[in-house]
Amino acid sequence: MFYWTGYGWLEWEAQPIWFDVSLDPPRHCSFSIYEQFSHNPLSMGSCSIDEDMMSPTLTFRGNHDMPIQFHKVDDFGAGDMEPYGVEKWADESGEFYVWMTYYPENWEELTAGL
Repeated sequence: MFYWTGYGWLEWEAQPIWFDVSLDPPRHCSFSIYEQFSHNPLSMGSCSIDEDMMSPTLTFRGNHDMPIQFHKVDDFGAGDMEPYGVEKWADESGEFYVWMTYYPENWEELTAGL
């Protein structure tokens, strides 16, 4: 499971984020925050994932001209509030965070084509 924080101005807790990724041509990546099949343009959009998963990008459907570029980090610098995650990504501004809470059983298979 992946989680997202980035709506600090709404004072929400961390929200689940779902990714739908197809490695078969044509490659496809989309995401949805809060609900798995959200239709809210503020919580869904397209994504890109580089080969080593170091710098993914999220582009919200309601804001195509401002994609959010993430980079892999060891921690978010949150001290005692740091969430547990086996993988973590943050944007340069420190406003947006995504983390994965566990590796799925088929993680090697899922990431073999990246």
